[in-house]
Amino acid sequence: MRKTITLLLLCTLLYAGVYAQEAAITDLVNKGIELHDKGDYEGAVGLYKKALKLNPGSAFANYENGFYLPCPEKLPRRHFALQ
Repeated sequence: MRKTITLLLLCTLLYAGVYAQEAAITDLVNKGIELHDKGDYEGAVGLYKKALKLNPGSAFANYENGFYLPCPEKLPRRHFALQ
């Protein structure tokens, strides 16, 4: 019984940590979208990159960041250099 409770507690804590990280990523991407809408493309990409540092596999951050790949005229070339 004690092992079951410990396992449930551990799973709950792990889920809470993952959820908190996804909330931070969503917040960063939403702020980036606001900057994009105001014409601050460099600021938007900066926030998307911060979100991608938290989770490189984030579909939401990759989707929004992908808008700049076919539009290099919106950003200086330094944003497209291989890192």
